[in-house]
Amino acid sequence: MTAPKLEGESRKAVHRRGGHLQIIASAGSGKTEIVSQRVASLLAEGIPSRSIVAFAFTERAAEELRVRIADRVEQLVGVEALDQLTVLFVGTIHVFCFRLLQKYVPRYETYDVLDVQEAQDGVEGRDRLRRLVDSVRDNLSPLPQAINGQDRRQSHQRLMEMKS
Repeated sequence: MTAPKLEGESRKAVHRRGGHLQIIASAGSGKTEIVSQRVASLLAEGIPSRSIVAFAFTERAAEELRVRIADRVEQLVGVEALDQLTVLFVGTIHVFCFRLLQKYVPRYETYDVLDVQEAQDGVEGRDRLRRLVDSVRDNLSPLPQAINGQDRRQSHQRLMEMKS
């Protein structure tokens, strides 16, 4: 499928440089096309694919975005550029953060995703989920403890103390 020609704000979003870009729009408005053309454009300019992150709200949307990015990269840069896509992250923010935890926090490198059905299938799933939640809670920064059980004023004061 040939890439549609974008105009106006959509075109500006594809060609904007100098920082992060967040696209918020309603369903069917062309977000996937804008992001896919933007990624292809960045790669065509020589931006390393490992430095590009494209988030989608759901796994299904992320898969559609992956496919569309591959199409746009092939059209703009050529089939040889498709190899660059292996290190480009396209997915949900949840998966991205989970991978960061696995990579940089040794305690989490052996964790895997627990799906809802597994958690509902019995005591073992619920126990595993409870251990995971407890482990994450116990290893968070002092922020949750600062907020837990305190009113907003006390929490704000504590946060200001933590910043200084």
